[in-house]
Amino acid sequence: MSKARHSSRPQSRRSGRAAAFHEAGHAVVALLVRIRFPGLKVRPLDESSGCCLFQSFLQARTRRLVKIKAGRWNRNRLENELLFYKAGVAAEQRCAHRVSSSNIACARKDSTDLATAALPQASPREIAALSEYLTLRTGNLVDLPAVWSQTAVLAKKLLKEKKLSYDQVQALLGPRFAQQNDRIRISHLGVRPDKTKRRPDRATHAT
Repeated sequence: MSKARHSSRPQSRRSGRAAAFHEAGHAVVALLVRIRFPGLKVRPLDESSGCCLFQSFLQARTRRLVKIKAGRWNRNRLENELLFYKAGVAAEQRCAHRVSSSNIACARKDSTDLATAALPQASPREIAALSEYLTLRTGNLVDLPAVWSQTAVLAKKLLKEKKLSYDQVQALLGPRFAQQNDRIRISHLGVRPDKTKRRPDRATHAT
């Protein structure tokens, strides 16, 4: 992905804000679906430079992680991974009201590659339908007032600090939104109350 820098100050500030919301969207949904990530960072002058410090999916595929751990890629985990993956674009879209076509295409390709690897028996049409369904579901999830308020809190902190660890994100959002997040998991993610304390998965691919 190219790193297009912007010279005008208003546009640069907007780009930094969009990048912060993009990465905050990933992180908030990661906490909701209990995927652990090393951390996240952003440079305000470059809208393409934010990242959640995830190992790229192409690296994961090269190392055959998906194939070796095929038993772990059940439908529920795959959907959670894709919700997490698509949340960045959804949050950036709501914040900036636009996302570059290259970012959208990149996110679509990588999420499709993941679904194809995790569901080798599925047809391209089935993969496309799943991806479209989860894009809509992600947008609805990010639009929830409780989720969006967390995204805004985290984006503001990220713009100030430039880099946050997983523990810092959890400390910032965890106690404040714990009860809300349990309700969201039950009502919007289909997680039963007795399963909300399970250990987090570890993300293995990039955003």
